[in-house]
Amino acid sequence: MKLIKILTAFLITIFSLSINATDNPKLKKYFEKIYKEEKDKFLQCVALEGLPKNSQVYSNCDITEKLSDAAFILFTINNIDASSLLDHIKKYSPIKKEPPTYPSSMLKKLEMGYVIVKFDISKSGITKNHVVLEGFCGNIYNPLTVFKPCKGFNNSSLIAAKKLRYHPLYSEGSPIDIKDIKHRFTFLLEEENKIQINKGVNAYKKLIRAINTNEFEKALTIANENIENDSYFLYQMAIVKYYMNEFEQSISFFKKFLEAISRNNKGVEEKYFVMSFSMQVASLFNLGKYQEVVNMEKNYKLYSHERKKYEELLSITNFYIGASFINIGNFHKGAYYIALADKASSSKGQSDYFNTVIDQISIYL
Repeated sequence: MKLIKILTAFLITIFSLSINATDNPKLKKYFEKIYKEEKDKFLQCVALEGLPKNSQVYSNCDITEKLSDAAFILFTINNIDASSLLDHIKKYSPIKKEPPTYPSSMLKKLEMGYVIVKFDISKSGITKNHVVLEGFCGNIYNPLTVFKPCKGFNNSSLIAAKKLRYHPLYSEGSPIDIKDIKHRFTFLLEEENKIQINKGVNAYKKLIRAINTNEFEKALTIANENIENDSYFLYQMAIVKYYMNEFEQSISFFKKFLEAISRNNKGVEEKYFVMSFSMQVASLFNLGKYQEVVNMEKNYKLYSHERKKYEELLSITNFYIGASFINIGNFHKGAYYIALADKASSSKGQSDYFNTVIDQISIYL
């Protein structure tokens, strides 16, 4: 497709652009249309179910992924449900939230993770009937984390859930009980805020100077001589290989860096996880491996909804992911990620570029 070739040519050159916020009217119009169409389908389905108005929040009608995507882009709603879509319902809202206590056993193991607790909210706003649905362990700071089931945070989450208080849900002006509300408790360790080099500090400083002056062959030599000293040398090797357009090797070294810090349980600042993910996405895109970029999206979507610290940095990554979806023919998901990129952009140059590409794909939306 001609459109895809144009996108590829543009995107390879954009990674070095500075990143400013704008809401593109064509994308906004598209997601407003999607939101209305999908909401109307949902409401028609609810009407056919014939449930009493107070019971319509328990509808079995499907809330589509398109509707969820549109709600997030337009209103930043993370988990849209029936109570957000029914006009006679005023959704419950939190009054009191206390963070859960970090379990000492998980702290000793340097474990992070999250728990989903289900409960009911009474008409007085008290929570009851608490049940843990699932608990997972994994590095919250890493967009590539594959979370594994664990129970170490469950009890602390249950205790915290029982202390939650809400303004209740209202139906036609009266408070009512609401069942099966899901709440996520996240457990984050304090983030590392400086590099801890185990061995080879002076060599690492020389490596950074060489990279900053574009002396890439010198940087490679220093990194190769010190790879056994610390995993950060693997990270900088990956950076150098990216700058040299050796994308396959860059990906390989980023993976080795992430494996090494996981194996050694090394504390690393979040930005190193984010940059490792972002530059792997950029490398795969430059190699034309669009499906592999899309395959990385599943775990990243959870990260992008929960973590906002590096939203601007990830603007260009969202753009690469969106363009990859477009290149494999999924224009809706492409528009979704390009809209995320557009919302987080922070320079007129990048925003203008995004608008140019949006103009190209708008005929497909």
